[in-house]
Amino acid sequence: MGKLLGNTRYVVFIAVVGLLFSSIAVYVFSGILTVNVIVEAFQHGFNTEVARAFSSELIELIDLFLLGTVLFMTSVGLYELFVDPKISIPAWLSVANLDQLKFNLVAVIVVMLMVLFLGAVATAPDFENGLDLLYYGGGIALVILAGSVAVLIFQRVHQNEIGHEHMPAHDIAGGELNEN
Repeated sequence: MGKLLGNTRYVVFIAVVGLLFSSIAVYVFSGILTVNVIVEAFQHGFNTEVARAFSSELIELIDLFLLGTVLFMTSVGLYELFVDPKISIPAWLSVANLDQLKFNLVAVIVVMLMVLFLGAVATAPDFENGLDLLYYGGGIALVILAGSVAVLIFQRVHQNEIGHEHMPAHDIAGGELNEN
């Protein structure tokens, strides 16, 4: 039974393949869209309106490429954690546990939210007034703050759990060493 349960970790391979194909699809889509954006920009001439639209579209492309990166990082991270921890990948892409993978994802999502706001700033005329843009930025900031606080809390809880695992029984219980 233990071997059967141990082998169920390979079920995560479905997520690994799905995320990998999704990241490739996002990269290909983003690459084709990049070519289209560049071609359109040069077809419409050179003026400030075209420059504003061009820069806004490029910022949106950054967001798409970051999404592809998140999908790829998650795919590789899950593969490393559940299927083959000895996979040959760069050290910066390697994850030691699921918490580290979540922290990496949160970091990239924060960057994506910042890029989203930057795109909104680039198209600021779409907002009726500066206050709307401020509310939009404030909403994104609150999401980033809430995510950061949650990560900080989870990290501290996890560090406390690890600390208790390595402490002798008498230190945890506050009494004599448990000989059982």
